[in-house]
Formats: sequence, structure tokens, C-alpha cells
Amino acid sequence: MSDVQRQRAVADLFDRHADQVSRVLTRILGLDPETPDLIQEVFLRAFRNIDRVRGTPEVLPRWLIGIAVFVAREHIRRKRGRWWLRWAGADEPLPEPPAATASPDVVLALHRVRSVIERLPVDERIPFALRYLDDMELEEVAHACDVSLATVKRRLARARARFDKLAARDAILLNWVEKGRP
Repeated sequence: MSDVQRQRAVADLFDRHADQVSRVLTRILGLDPETPDLIQEVFLRAFRNIDRVRGTPEVLPRWLIGIAVFVAREHIRRKRGRWWLRWAGADEPLPEPPAATASPDVVLALHRVRSVIERLPVDERIPFALRYLDDMELEEVAHACDVSLATVKRRLARARARFDKLAARDAILLNWVEKGRP
């Protein structure tokens, strides 16, 4: 493959899948100012390892999601390692989501939900976000997290229980959590 063909293939891969990678990272991380850099990191890793992909082109989206999950996990762990920066007041404010039609109550609840999700352990947070925020099937979540279906189910059960417990402590989310129970 010539350099020109490789550059076109790289650009095509990015154009086709950047939105999906962005969506997955945003579901896992929330509105993080580093998301554009993380998207670039996902594709950089993908381009470096593209020769390892076997099978039909249909495997590419699943493979990219797996890389995005791995990059998100690393990012979460790095951020947790910098907790002292938050204590020192060095965190930048996060951008507001575009919610022109959402009521102030919904926007506030979404911020509180994101806050609860960020308190989940990383190995629960990622499958929780993929399943409940990105609406992935269980098999897709297991593949993206590179674990068995049984492991994903256990992690989701723990994450859901922990989420419900944490959300129940929040007066604003308590009503939402109670409404969502069968």
C-alpha cells in the first residue's frame, strides 16, 4: 500500500468511526475537556495496530470501541491519581452540555447522575455507562471490556446496586431512582 493510499485509509477510518468513538468516550467519561485528545489517542493506537485486525470490516467498530474503553479506563485512573489537584482547586470547569430544550430540573439531575457515575469503581463504571447510557447489548459490553458475559453481568449488578445506593442519598435523584424501579 502506498503512502497516499494509507493516508486515505486512515482518514476514511477516522471519518467513519470518530463519532462513535466520541460517543462511547463521552458516555464513560462525561463532558471531559480532554475527550478530543482521547479520540486522537484511540485512533493513534488503532493506526499503530491495524495490521492485527482479522476478519471482515464489520469487526472494526467493535475493535475501536474496545480501544476506546481501554483509553477511557487509563484516563480515569490517571485522573484519580491527580485527586490532589481537585483539592487544590486546580480543576478546570467542565463545559455545559447543549441542552437548550431541557428543563433546569433535568439538567440538574443529569449533572447529579454524572457525579454518581464518576464515583463508581472504574471496572463497574465502564460497563454501566456502555449498557445504560450508550444502550449497548450485553455481548457488546463484554466484548468492549474484554471480559466474559458472566463478568459483565456481575459488574453491572454491582454497579447498579452501588448507583442506586449513592443516588438514593441525593435528594434530587432519590425521586428519579424510585420511579425507575420496577
